Amino acid sequence: MSLFFESIKVLDGEIVLADYHQNRMSKTILNEYGINKSFDLKSTIEIPCDKKKGLFKLKIGYSKYLENIDLSQYIIKNHKKVLLFENNDIEYNYKYSNREILDFPLTQNLDCDDVIFIKNKVLTDANYSNIILYDGQNWFTPATHLLNGVKRQFLLETNQILEMKILFSELASFQKIAFVNAMRDFEKVYDFEICENHLLLNPSL
Repeated sequence: MSLFFESIKVLDGEIVLADYHQNRMSKTILNEYGINKSFDLKSTIEIPCDKKKGLFKLKIGYSKYLENIDLSQYIIKNHKKVLLFENNDIEYNYKYSNREILDFPLTQNLDCDDVIFIKNKVLTDANYSNIILYDGQNWFTPATHLLNGVKRQFLLETNQILEMKILFSELASFQKIAFVNAMRDFEKVYDFEICENHLLLNPSL
């Protein structure tokens, strides 16, 4: 099993944010192995003709080298009920293939379809996504993220969102939430209410 992975959006045959993924892969290999290595995903990976229309997820497993590649159709799922889960020791600085620390809450039959992790009383990330929150004027993402996702970085660099430390106690002051990662953007935005240790979500009109 490869040590790291990338999930990459392929839309109508085009690899989206390829430069961001390449940079993250190169930085991971440099930090983990001390090897300077560059990637050119667009020239390395050929998208089959029968997968050049529609939305697909390209998953790449790698360690020092590319080890496996999978391309599968992707459907953006709805969020309905999100667990607010406290873990003050959680770390996930790289996209490790071993995601046990992230996946654990969802294995406990806790009646939820996603998790937002709270660490030392601040918001971090959801299970597979960075979170962004709307206060009525601007969209904000927690500065205390676990993993700086490529879509998160792109939205910051293009001034579509802002970054700040967000206390868990401040969550109720926001009006809307969205979950962003390489595969999803602002396609699904939700109104929410806090009910004990969950967020209950409704699609925002």
